[in-house]
Amino acid sequence: EHTGLPSSEVTIAEVLKPAGYTTACVGKWHLGWRSEFRPQAQGFDEYFGLLHTNDVSEWKVGEAFHQLSTFEPLELREGDRVVESPVDLARVTERYTERAMEFIRRQREKPFFLYLAHTMPHIAQYASSAFAGKSKGGVFGDCVEEIDASTGRILDLLKELGIDERTLVIFTSDNGAGLRGGKAKADERFPGRSEHGSNGVLRGGKGSTFEGGVRVPCIAWWPKTIAGGRVDGTPWSALDLMPTFTNVASASAAAPATKVAVTLDGRDVTAMLKGESMEPRMLFHYFGVQLQAVREGPWKLFLPISEHPKLRVPSLWFEHQNGLFERQHRLWPKPTLYDLSADVSEKVDVAEKHPEVVARLLKAAESFDASFQKQIPPVQYLPGPKPPAAGQVPPAAGRGGGGLEPAQEAGSPPRRGPRAPRERKGG
Repeated sequence: EHTGLPSSEVTIAEVLKPAGYTTACVGKWHLGWRSEFRPQAQGFDEYFGLLHTNDVSEWKVGEAFHQLSTFEPLELREGDRVVESPVDLARVTERYTERAMEFIRRQREKPFFLYLAHTMPHIAQYASSAFAGKSKGGVFGDCVEEIDASTGRILDLLKELGIDERTLVIFTSDNGAGLRGGKAKADERFPGRSEHGSNGVLRGGKGSTFEGGVRVPCIAWWPKTIAGGRVDGTPWSALDLMPTFTNVASASAAAPATKVAVTLDGRDVTAMLKGESMEPRMLFHYFGVQLQAVREGPWKLFLPISEHPKLRVPSLWFEHQNGLFERQHRLWPKPTLYDLSADVSEKVDVAEKHPEVVARLLKAAESFDASFQKQIPPVQYLPGPKPPAAGQVPPAAGRGGGGLEPAQEAGSPPRRGPRAPRERKGG
C-alpha cells in the first residue's frame, strides 16, 4: 500500500526539535514504507529499525498475494540505508538496545528524545542466544525477559552518565496481549513462534475495546521527580504523551508553519506523574473510525451500534480477509454499563441500575464523536503499482479479528512469513 502517516500530522519529534532536542526513532515504524512516510520525514534526525511489522513477507511474481505481502524483504535500515536483508529476527532486540545506547552516549550533553519501539514479542517471536529457551514462558517469555534486560541496560546507562535525574522514561505497550489460543495450529505461518501473552482477568485482547485490549501497564521513571514504588490507578492514555512531553521540555505544541493545526485529545499529565491529583476526564475508545466505548472514572459504557461505519478506507488488511471489517467494526445491541471498580472483567451489566450514568455518557459520546468525525483527515496516497485484488488470494474465511472473544477466533490460512534468522559465527 502506498500510504502511511500523512505529512500534515504533527509528531512528538516535530514538536521537540524547535526546542533544541535531537530526535531518534529506533525499532518498528509501521507507519509507511515509502520514503515520504519514513521517520526522517516525520521529525526524526536518526532512524534504525524495521519499516514493517515482522510478520510480512516479500511478494514474488507467481506467488499468491495476501494482506501481509510487501514489495521488499524485511530489511533492517540505518536511515534509508539497508544494513541487513533479510533481517536476523533473533538479534533485533539486542541491536535496537545497542543502537539506543549509542545514541544516548552521543547526545548526553544535549536534550534528546528517543522513541524505542521494540519489534518483539510480535509474531514471529525470536530471542537472542542469551535468552532463547531460558524463561518458563516459552519463546514469548524469552522475548519479554530480553526486553526487560534491555530496559535495565538503558536505565543503568542513564545513571552511569549522570543524566538520570533529568531524563523522563516511559515504558508501556500499545495494546493488550493477542488472544490466539494456547495450542499450535497445523497451518500456522510461524510454528512455535506465535505464542500468546496473558491479560489475566481482563476481558478480550489486542484489537478490542474491552479492558484486555486497551488497559496496559505503564511505568514512568524520573529519579527525584517521580517517587519510586508508587502505584496510581488514574486512567490516562498514550494520547497524553505529546502534551506531557511538550510541558516537560518547555516546548510549544503549536504546529510548524508547514503543518495543519490539529486538536489534541490528550492532556498534560505531569502533575499526576508527580503524585498530584487531577480532574476526572473521559476516555473514548475507538476501533478505526467507530466509537465503541467511553470511560469515566469507574464507569465504562459500550455504546449501542446498529450499523457499520459508512467510511471504509481501502485497506489490504480488510480486502484480503473476508468479513474482518464487519467483525472488528462490530455491532452492539444496547447500552452496556460496567463498574470497573467492582467488575474489572466486564461481566455484569449494570445499565438498568444506573440510567443517569448511561444517559450522561451517551450524551458525551455522541457530542465527542460528532466533532471527531468532522476532523478525520483524508488518507494520503502516493502513486505506485496497484496491489492485486482480493480474488487473487484464497479468502481468509473464519479468521478472527480484534474485539472477538477467544472462543470466536479461528486460525489463518497458510501464508509465507519472513525468513528465519540465519546462523551466525563469531560476534
